Amino acid sequence: MRIGDMTPAERRVWRAFPRGADVDFRTAADEDPARGADRGPERTVATTVVTGVTRAVSRP
Repeated sequence: MRIGDMTPAERRVWRAFPRGADVDFRTAADEDPARGADRGPERTVATTVVTGVTRAVSRP
């Protein structure tokens, strides 16, 4: 996966993971995580990105 093909949310995860940084997609501190299905694609991260991040970081 090329970074140019990623959504903004996916790029945030890609850049944060190697540094161990948190990625917080909440828009308010009191958001209810149980209502996650109501959220839009701006918070969606493809499994291929998550897999790619973990593989890239675990390479020697």
